[in-house]
Amino acid sequence: MARWLSDLLDNREKFFPESNWLGRQPMQRESFSWSLLVNQPVPILWIKIGLPPALLIAALFGGRLLEEMPALNAEIQAKSVKPTVLQRHRYIADHLYGIDFFDDKHGISTGYYGTVLRTRDGGQNWSWHSTGETQLLRRVHMTSADQAVSIGHRGAIYRTEKGGSHWQVVHREPDTMLRAVALAEDGSTGWAVGSGAAILRTEDSGRNWLRQVLTGYTPRDLPTWNGVAIVDADTVALAGEFGMLAFSSDGGESWIVKESPTRTTLNDIVVMPGGYLAVGLDGTAVTIAQQGDDYTLRALSTGSIEHLFALSVDADGKGVAVGSRTLLAVSPDGFAAISVSDSVELPYNWFADIDMTRSGAVWSVGRRGLVAGAPAGGGAFEVLFRLGIDTPSNAATSLAESES
Repeated sequence: MARWLSDLLDNREKFFPESNWLGRQPMQRESFSWSLLVNQPVPILWIKIGLPPALLIAALFGGRLLEEMPALNAEIQAKSVKPTVLQRHRYIADHLYGIDFFDDKHGISTGYYGTVLRTRDGGQNWSWHSTGETQLLRRVHMTSADQAVSIGHRGAIYRTEKGGSHWQVVHREPDTMLRAVALAEDGSTGWAVGSGAAILRTEDSGRNWLRQVLTGYTPRDLPTWNGVAIVDADTVALAGEFGMLAFSSDGGESWIVKESPTRTTLNDIVVMPGGYLAVGLDGTAVTIAQQGDDYTLRALSTGSIEHLFALSVDADGKGVAVGSRTLLAVSPDGFAAISVSDSVELPYNWFADIDMTRSGAVWSVGRRGLVAGAPAGGGAFEVLFRLGIDTPSNAATSLAESES
């Protein structure tokens, strides 16, 4: 390229005869002077002076500029364009993965494609909202009727102060799948956990998050944490992949790591009288008794080989565990079958999360936007709402009305 440019400049009369070049008469080399060049029309002057350097710059740097242009253009678009998430008509309703009630009236459910459902009348009516992004939402935790925190499958943590109608991204954890989030009774201290042994702690109701280090862990592969159970602002337990469990009594500064007797992946953990209870794949259940600074683990029979994904219990340790084609009553004595309405179609459905309100009403969510539950005081587990279906037979039912 450089050689061609040199030949062009040395033989410009040959390539561009000046008698025809831009309408000018030939200039004699021996009579050249700067006055002749300066006295030419301005456009022609610019071309004659600027063309050779421009050709030289293009020859030296043009290839590199063309190579970097697509990446530069993509970066500009990524920074300037924000995706717009609209409510879509879906022939198959989006799956729901998280649900939490602050009290008997105010609840939020989260799911696929940034889906958020909220109720402010005990589940009689549900409204569709979005985080403004398309990231799949796992668990959600409410700290008041208006404030809640939810986690995304690609490391984002969202927070709302408007009851779930509007959300703000408060943290992004790179290369991490977040799986669970919970806050203590004080509403300020909490943990979010996920892949690569990720442990994040907040002390200001989810506005800011700091990564903590998993101490005391020696195996090669770091586990994905799937569940978190909080006793108070200092005492917390984690359950996850490979049957691993971790316990801290100093706010997450240090951890005691234990391996489940079954070594089967655990999906959720709750606080029980005298310790904890964790459930996982293949119907696995592990009870954890705390004895000072040590923990005794014991495998329990659930009577099921189906995967268990979540459980929720009251202060007495009584509640419900849910999973793939499975609903089980939970108590300190063990597990038992639960009454399920035919409307649930249990052999064809799965439930990803469950929550029990202070009054004892049970809410669970799962496959294809299914919301099901049972009223306080007992009763059959039944379908209460289906996302995307707006017919009288599938309209939301209030648990308060069912109780009465």
